[in-house]
Amino acid sequence: MSASLQTQASGRAQAIDGFMSTVGELYEKDYGDFMRRVVLYLERLVQESGLGAQEKKALLDIKSYLVYSPNFDIESTRNRVLRDVRNIAERMK
Repeated sequence: MSASLQTQASGRAQAIDGFMSTVGELYEKDYGDFMRRVVLYLERLVQESGLGAQEKKALLDIKSYLVYSPNFDIESTRNRVLRDVRNIAERMK
């Protein structure tokens, strides 16, 4: 793997790790506030991480279920988001 590809992969991994940490530690009592913050972090991840089109689509799918199909339970939603992002990261390896 070339040095630039390694740097790019490292940057993606750092962006995903940062997202996972931020969402994992996010404390909100209201689902709407939680959803808005997670959507913001997802949009930043899509813009900053240099992901491919398939990974970006998968992240936007997460945004869709947060906004349009909420269950209003913060912890189960947090667990689902983290699991889905972890799966995206695993597919990139």
